[in-house]
Amino acid sequence: MGIATGVAWLGGLVLLVMLLMMSGSDAAATPIGSLGDVLDGFGVIGSLLFTLTAFVYGGELTVGLGGDMGMFSAGGTASAWLFPLTVTVAALTAVLWWGVRQGRVNPLPTHLHRALYGAGVGLVTGLVLLIVALIFAVRVNQAGIGFELTAAGYRVVLFSTLLVGAAAYIGREAGALARASDLWITALRRLLSTTPRVLRDWLAYTAFGAALFSVLGAIGLVVSMWDGAGFTSIGVALVALLNAAPFAATLGHLGGVSASGALGGATSSSTLTVFSADQPSLWIAVLAAVLLTVFVALWIGTRRPRTERIDWRTAWQLPVVTLVAWLVFGTIFFGVGISAVGSAGFFGGAVNGGVGIALWSGLAFFVWAAAVEIGAQTLPRVAYGIMPRAHAAIVGRRTLAAWVAGVPAGGANSAAALVPGAEFVGIPAAPGGTTGAPAPAVAAASALPEPKPLSPGAKRGLLIALISVGGVIVLAVAAGIAIAIANASRTPEAVVQQYVDHIAAGRAEAANALVDPNVPNAQRQFLSDDTMAVAAERITDVSTKTAEGGSSDSAYVTVTYRLDGVEQEEMLTVVKGEPEFLVLDTWTIEDSLARTVDVQVIGQGAATIGDTQIPISFDGDYGHAEIVLYPGTYPLTSTGSDYFALEETDLTVAGMGSMIGSTLTFAPTDALRDEVKSQVDALLQKCLAETTASPEGCPFGVYTYNDDTKVTWTMTEEPTLEFDEAGTRVSVQGVAVGSYTEDFFGTTRDEDDETPFSMYGEIAVDGDTATVTFDDRWW
Repeated sequence: MGIATGVAWLGGLVLLVMLLMMSGSDAAATPIGSLGDVLDGFGVIGSLLFTLTAFVYGGELTVGLGGDMGMFSAGGTASAWLFPLTVTVAALTAVLWWGVRQGRVNPLPTHLHRALYGAGVGLVTGLVLLIVALIFAVRVNQAGIGFELTAAGYRVVLFSTLLVGAAAYIGREAGALARASDLWITALRRLLSTTPRVLRDWLAYTAFGAALFSVLGAIGLVVSMWDGAGFTSIGVALVALLNAAPFAATLGHLGGVSASGALGGATSSSTLTVFSADQPSLWIAVLAAVLLTVFVALWIGTRRPRTERIDWRTAWQLPVVTLVAWLVFGTIFFGVGISAVGSAGFFGGAVNGGVGIALWSGLAFFVWAAAVEIGAQTLPRVAYGIMPRAHAAIVGRRTLAAWVAGVPAGGANSAAALVPGAEFVGIPAAPGGTTGAPAPAVAAASALPEPKPLSPGAKRGLLIALISVGGVIVLAVAAGIAIAIANASRTPEAVVQQYVDHIAAGRAEAANALVDPNVPNAQRQFLSDDTMAVAAERITDVSTKTAEGGSSDSAYVTVTYRLDGVEQEEMLTVVKGEPEFLVLDTWTIEDSLARTVDVQVIGQGAATIGDTQIPISFDGDYGHAEIVLYPGTYPLTSTGSDYFALEETDLTVAGMGSMIGSTLTFAPTDALRDEVKSQVDALLQKCLAETTASPEGCPFGVYTYNDDTKVTWTMTEEPTLEFDEAGTRVSVQGVAVGSYTEDFFGTTRDEDDETPFSMYGEIAVDGDTATVTFDDRWW
């Protein structure tokens, strides 16, 4: 128990050092300030050390936050599950070493005693770490906000019992089998030799894979973090070595890494694979998986008894063990899990999420393990026959010699003396050159032909074969990289960028082909290249960015552009379609940037954008039209009559955040004013020529005693004309003078009566003809 607790403390110290190294980065933030401020200002380093000590075996951290916010109180808790695998494995290795030592110094008599011993060590270790984590939890209070960080929880006891107990038990078992001169590694190998062959094969496969993909994962971590963390990223990569390895191994074996989250009732998820990622360099992991498969097949195949053909009765074992192991490991130890719940005043909510291996990835590992198994039963014969020296360099000379002899690997030091041609792979023959009598195991095995130097023709054939195989691998990797590069340009953001670039360049028809505007054909007349070509201004400074909240099958892309000096922003929804040629991503934009503009028209007249007339329908003095346009500023031209002129010169169509409407006003021109005045003057001149007291159809008249009194009409001033805003009505104001001689019972006198008058007329325009109709009801 002491060694298990001590190495856990050392592991916690390593994690603390890593946190201190990262405390100056932007990512090192807490709810009450940066990590550096918390550590320096509150002296919690000691508490944090004990918290991280329990975290080594438990893999769980819980954060509690609470305080008062004015009239309301707020609080919440959050938990994160993440095994620091590198530190945990290092600590368990120390427990294993101590178990071997104790197994030799203080042996226990039976397997049961050793199992109970291991369980007891793990349980006590977990309880001690739990108590320490409870006592030394990080507790900080600042500005009325309480913050607590602890690793105390059932996981500390559970996983300490399982992991530390298993390591102590295995160490005890190895110590019971160890000889006095054995190193602890030798003792473990001796124990391993007593386990089923499939377990040994799986452990070899896992060990080589962990070593290879740890390096690749660490390199990936350093590259991705270097810009923000610098040399600190190297320390992080070393501490997270075994956490990065499964990530790289999953992608390299064509599996997927899934991320999911839930907030309230909304959930989202996405899966990363080498096909969906926009990093062609990930295909290096695929090439590494291919090379690992060949290497491990030779390694474990040469350590098995030689076979003539594939044994299908046992071929399922390694794939099944690999599948089960990855499912267990991926479910419990790999990835990150997060959950949080909180409340503020009357409001509350919960969120959870995580990153882990996609469940179907286990099937991918099953297939690759099956390839290793088939290769283990077939590749050694092929490799020995065509390149024995390379075969010996890969698996070891003595191992190859034992395999050729048909004896267990490492089971006879005289294997080279038993095998004709062993010198060919660099193993000396027995003294005197004798081969000795074959052992029974050799007699049972079929003889292998002595490898001979290849003839020139065979060398050419082998070279062609190797070049072909290498070419296929290179082509496969190149194809994968090409697919990744192609998919990098087929992201939601890329397809939206292509769409808005079409609009910015005035390619309306290309934009229509990419995204259906979803309007009737009759309203698509302005969604043309010709209309965009006459635009006074199109959108500029276009940029796109994928927003949060999407999933693996949909995304939200924010489009930002400038129009008429104002920055506009819109959100487009993009959904994933069926892949082209099975591997190329396709994305469809569901929303169009085409806008339906509601045009209100005052006055009479017609207007065009370019050569296309706006379809205005009139109802009395007002008109209306609906037109569909892409964002831009379009010049307007007044057509149809010389009597009305359009006051607006441009029509600007902006984004959803702006008013999608416009008013066009047709003001009367001087030509209309002159024509109306001419018709008014003609009517008044006709009236002035009359000699009656009340000229018919005229706006003025006087009263005379005798109906037959002749009246002479004149006007001392020009009448005034006033037009309404639409130019469809005119009012005329003036004064007429009626001169006459009044005869009243033989008495005569001359009269000059001034008569103010008003006329109101409706103006109707038909092409080049304007007609004024006066309403005599107001005379």
